[in-house]
Amino acid sequence: TDNNAASDFAITGGLTVTSAATQDSFTITSSADTEHAQQITANSLTSGHALDIVTSATTGAAIDIEDSTGDTASAEGALFIKNTDSTLTQQQYLIQGRYTDSDDANGDFLLFEDNAGTDQFVIGQDGDITITGVALGTDALTLTAGDILLTSGNFDMTSGDFNVTLTGTADAAITKTATGTAAEEGLEITFNATTGQPEI
Repeated sequence: TDNNAASDFAITGGLTVTSAATQDSFTITSSADTEHAQQITANSLTSGHALDIVTSATTGAAIDIEDSTGDTASAEGALFIKNTDSTLTQQQYLIQGRYTDSDDANGDFLLFEDNAGTDQFVIGQDGDITITGVALGTDALTLTAGDILLTSGNFDMTSGDFNVTLTGTADAAITKTATGTAAEEGLEITFNATTGQPEI
């Protein structure tokens, strides 16, 4: 590809770069402010990958992205993935991950940390989500529309208030379905405070 620069060169076929153990294998430096430092165009792929990275390193990452100008106004993040097909006909995913070992407790899917290395957002091996949050009374998870659906399991709250604001014709409904001689209470309130009294 010719970008009208004297130092441009084209390669037809493969390119193999081998370096010493302590040197970078391939370095790209770009001073252009509107062009891409590296662009890969693969329009004829049927089963291959535009970029295939295989690593057996025990330390370090397969891809390490470092942005030193993160305060620059931009609509894009450090990693911006786009699918420009406007007529999708099959299931697609912008990000997909997979472990060969699916039973290892060390196999979490996603981790975001602060500068001190403290976990802030984690998606664990079974899809369990942990959000550190800020403090009591501060939203850690916000849904602007839609419902929360719990098909099995418990809803446990160990601290804080449980506040429900109903508007219009909305209702707060608790339905208990029991069979046979089930003796569990439909609604049980345990009040252990030394002062005050429960109110309904």
